[in-house]
Amino acid sequence: MKALIKILALIFLIGLFSMLNAMHSGEERDITVKANKSSIDVISVE
Repeated sequence: MKALIKILALIFLIGLFSMLNAMHSGEERDITVKANKSSIDVISVE
């Protein structure tokens, strides 16, 4: 069960980083705020 959670967390992080890279040329401030909130959520899940 823990391994499954780790795999899902990795997939989520990879998706998040790829999304950030794709949108990097856009509004950087909003993206950083979203990234910070997402990383806080991930840390609280772990």
